[in-house]
Amino acid sequence: MSTLNNDLINEIMERNARINSQPVWEGDETAAYSQSPVADLLIRCLIESTESVFSTMCGWEMVRGSSSNQDGFSRRHDISGIIGLSEAIKATVVVSVDQELVFAIADAFLGERPTSINSDVVDLVGELANMIGGNAKERLSIPNVVLGLPTVVAGSGHYIAYNSHMTVTMIPFQCEHGSMSVELGIV
Repeated sequence: MSTLNNDLINEIMERNARINSQPVWEGDETAAYSQSPVADLLIRCLIESTESVFSTMCGWEMVRGSSSNQDGFSRRHDISGIIGLSEAIKATVVVSVDQELVFAIADAFLGERPTSINSDVVDLVGELANMIGGNAKERLSIPNVVLGLPTVVAGSGHYIAYNSHMTVTMIPFQCEHGSMSVELGIV
């Protein structure tokens, strides 16, 4: 195992062993806002994963906006897939999608455009969160990271409540079909 992987694993274990209450620093736009190299690496993996999933599955280019810190009380898009990372990393990934974009994704994936948020759309958003989270986990290449099962929340303007000790970074994306965001909450 490389020295970089050992250093990252040690950083993760130390980070998970303590609650870090230091102020957040502002990094560059690709690294967003974070508190550690592990968070920066995971953010980059989520960006690459999102771009890859949409390029591969839909043939669409997702344009990334500027990342920012968020809290659990900011309004989200119309439907969100939530998936946890555990063991070596304690994190939550939220894939939040506007209704028009999720309908276009359903049309691209399933060949039929829904007219309302139904069980197929809910399953699709859960699978989208699973694909983005799973692809990011593989890109991360850190052993002992477990990806949980996705949960989906629907409703215009819904909120996601994160653990109060998490730093939450929101990465917005847009394409011709609508907008979405990928969020990382990490302890």
